Amino acid sequence: MHVFSKSAWREVVQKDHTLEGPISEWYKIAKAAEWQNLVDVRRVYPHADYVEPYTVFNLRGNKYRLIVKIEYRRQMIFVKHLLTHEEYDRGGEKMNALAVAYAELLSETRPEVIRAEKQNQEYIARLEELTSKQNVTAAEDKLIQLLTVLVEKFEDSHYPVPNAGPLDIIRHLMEVHQLRQKDLVDVFGTESVVSDVLNGKRELTKEHIRRLSERFGVSPAVFF
Repeated sequence: MHVFSKSAWREVVQKDHTLEGPISEWYKIAKAAEWQNLVDVRRVYPHADYVEPYTVFNLRGNKYRLIVKIEYRRQMIFVKHLLTHEEYDRGGEKMNALAVAYAELLSETRPEVIRAEKQNQEYIARLEELTSKQNVTAAEDKLIQLLTVLVEKFEDSHYPVPNAGPLDIIRHLMEVHQLRQKDLVDVFGTESVVSDVLNGKRELTKEHIRRLSERFGVSPAVFF
C-alpha cells in the first residue's frame, strides 16, 4: 500500500524516540500489505478500531494511537495523527482541526515537483479528495497516479523511515497479538528454536517465513 503524510508523526517521534521502532515496524508491514477491508487489517492488528472514516492502530503497548484513513480501492493510507492514549480519549480535538485544515486546502491542482511541506499537504489533500470518489474520470485517474509519484518521492526524501529488521517485525507482531514465545511453537517447532531465532542465534528459514506470513496475514517481504 502507499502511505502518505509521514510528517504527521514526525513531531511526536522526535519527542519520544521509543516510537521509532513501532512506527518503522508498522510502516514496513503497511507498505507491504494488500488490505482490502477492515477484516484484513485485523488479521494483522486484531485491536485496530474503525471510527468513521478513520482506522485507529494501537502502538507501543497501547500508549499511542496512530490514526489513518484507508482507501482500500486505491491501496492508499493517509496518516492523520499520532496521539497519546490520553489525547485520543480527550475527544480528538486535533483530528477535528486537521479535518478543517484539509477541507480548506482542497482546490484544483497543477502538479509540479514538490519543494515544501505546505505544497506536499496540498497535494495529499487533493489526492485524498480524488481517491474518496466512487468513480473517477480517466483524467482524474492519471492525476492520482502523478500525485502519488510526486508525494512519495518528496516524503521518501524528507521523512525516511528506518527499515525494521525481521526480528523487530516478529516482536512487533507478538506485542500487538499479545503473544509469548511459547505461542509461536506452531511456527518454529520448539520453544528453544523460538528463543534462538528471537535472540539472533538462528536464521529464519524459508519455511519459518512462510508460516509467519500465514499466521499473521502479512507479506513474506516484511521478514527480509
